[in-house]
Amino acid sequence: MNAATALRPTLRLIHCLQRERGASCALAGIQAADCINISKCNENVRLARAATNAAVKAFYQCDDVLHHTSSFNAASELFSVRELVDGAKKENPDNTCDEGKYEFIHRVVKDYSSLISRVIKLYVFDIIDSSRMDNDHRIESESLLKLLLSFVELKESLGVERASLTGIMALGIKNSNANYDEVGDNSIRDQAPKSDALSLPFIINDVVMVVENQHRILSELEQNSGVNITEQTQDYDYDDQAVALDPNLLRLIGDSIKLSEEMRNLQDRIRKDFDMTRFQQGMTMEAFWSDITLYMDKLHSIELLLLEELDQCNDKLDDFDLLSLEKKVKCNLQPQAADSLLDSSKSNPISENVDLKEWEINLYDVEFQRRIGRGAAGTTYLAKWTGQKVAVKCASMSELGLDGWRTELASLRQLHHPNIVRFLGAIYNPSPLTYCLVLEYCEEDLSNRLTKATPAGFILKVAHDIASGLFYLHQKCIIHRDIKPGNCLIQGNINAHYTAKLTDFGLAATIQNSTKGQELTAETGTYRYMSPQIIRHEPYDFSADVYSFALLMWELITRETPFEPLGQIEAAAASAIEHNRPPFPPGISLALKAVIERCWVDRPDDRMTVPSIIEWLENATNHLAKESIVWLDHPYGHAVYKTQKGVHASAKERRKKTTLLRNALFGKKKRNDTFDRMG
Repeated sequence: MNAATALRPTLRLIHCLQRERGASCALAGIQAADCINISKCNENVRLARAATNAAVKAFYQCDDVLHHTSSFNAASELFSVRELVDGAKKENPDNTCDEGKYEFIHRVVKDYSSLISRVIKLYVFDIIDSSRMDNDHRIESESLLKLLLSFVELKESLGVERASLTGIMALGIKNSNANYDEVGDNSIRDQAPKSDALSLPFIINDVVMVVENQHRILSELEQNSGVNITEQTQDYDYDDQAVALDPNLLRLIGDSIKLSEEMRNLQDRIRKDFDMTRFQQGMTMEAFWSDITLYMDKLHSIELLLLEELDQCNDKLDDFDLLSLEKKVKCNLQPQAADSLLDSSKSNPISENVDLKEWEINLYDVEFQRRIGRGAAGTTYLAKWTGQKVAVKCASMSELGLDGWRTELASLRQLHHPNIVRFLGAIYNPSPLTYCLVLEYCEEDLSNRLTKATPAGFILKVAHDIASGLFYLHQKCIIHRDIKPGNCLIQGNINAHYTAKLTDFGLAATIQNSTKGQELTAETGTYRYMSPQIIRHEPYDFSADVYSFALLMWELITRETPFEPLGQIEAAAASAIEHNRPPFPPGISLALKAVIERCWVDRPDDRMTVPSIIEWLENATNHLAKESIVWLDHPYGHAVYKTQKGVHASAKERRKKTTLLRNALFGKKKRNDTFDRMG
């Protein structure tokens, strides 16, 4: 079977369905908003449906598609969704409830999206999965197929965003006397709905998840193409290890994927604070539709170009194993299934003995408010749930993110301590695919607090709290493996009563699973704070957390990052190979200095135990002179790097050591950004 031949009508059908979904959501919004004249919007839907009808006919006339036909009937499913759109007035004749209007738009988006997702599963992923190619063209063909699969995902993600936001903007048109001549007529400024974004959890939550997922897809595209496509620059940095494709093709891909400044601003506006009122007032529906549709049309053109390249690469695809792409899909679907695209193309932690039971929270019971943090494993939002502020940590759709979600869920369910962040529940949603942890909300993390003035007693209080939480973890046979200020939260009023808590257990492991001599990957902690034993792939135990805690105490005192003048991998080389440690500031108490040095000594057996650290901190006033405590309570700490010059090796020497360590740990082909993202 020629996969490229079968994919052409499939991608055309998907493209037409995506456009029809957007036009239908605009119509649903206009109908719910009681606009008098919706003739142009009806005309747009009619034209979109006509194009889809032609695409459906061509789709089923393709012999390769017929060869792959399952019990799923795309035409029948499409007819059902259209009946829903056409019956909007009958289902909600009064249109008196804003919440009901938004829920109806959400239903239209979901029904179209489930249809498109099943088409993608059965006729894109599975067609490629059932194709194989000869070895002579394997490298180039795999690169093309990786790019194509990522384009399909990105385009569908954008399609859901377009449909959802178009429906919201259309519903915002409440002027019954307006002459609605066309979708987004410049003469009609979209008016904000009476209810704010927090009353739209069904739509807003989906949009937030979709937009965040786009960043994962863009990163995947960058990796698969070898082109820096996420930066707004005309200069492309090709990685010759990434792909074996024509540089001119890669340049064209980079140009097509880059978002316009307007689109980037739009997504930031949605992703950061979900301010739909500002979004509606700042852009006409015509402008929004035009920008995002132009972008999607460009992506569709690249899809077709990739198919042409695939045809030229190998006219006869035979026995290609998609497992090498980590995109294997097994589709035994019934027509009623409504799973998402990613649900079938990624591993499912739920199926791997993860039982939520009492802890499961519905995605649409949460009201997202703004983004408060982001890392390689996921994004954290401030939200409201059952009337209280919560932090919702959404896992990235990557191996790192999903493994972290599963590990952290397993850890947090059994942890109950005042110095451990409180676990409230978990979210699993199949469409859009979402894995989240719902945690108690703390005002800020320690890394942020250390940039500001701190009250007297802050250092000893925070150190004692974190050590107490660490001792509790170790009693539970859990190693945190990523102790650093960014993973310590401050809850309460910093000038009154506050508590420090440990968070982020995505890299935690039980002592039984942390096998002696295990060779650990780059994701096991953060290099600046990582025990030398982990960096050198030597056996380690709970003392690895003690080493990291020592650097945390040092940072509490200095307000500077350990090995600050060095990069991540250079810092790893300094501690693990050269046995260096950060310098102490002048004036530090010899007793406190001795405690930190005993905690970060290279030999694990010589380090202090956590109970002995707690005991010392509880009696710190007996160990430290009054002037030492006054020195320690300085609100801005005592910097060391800002006052020193020439304390590190030359750049040439550092690069040499960096190369030696990188090659020793990961081999010559590992890219430097592996280390940078551990930041």
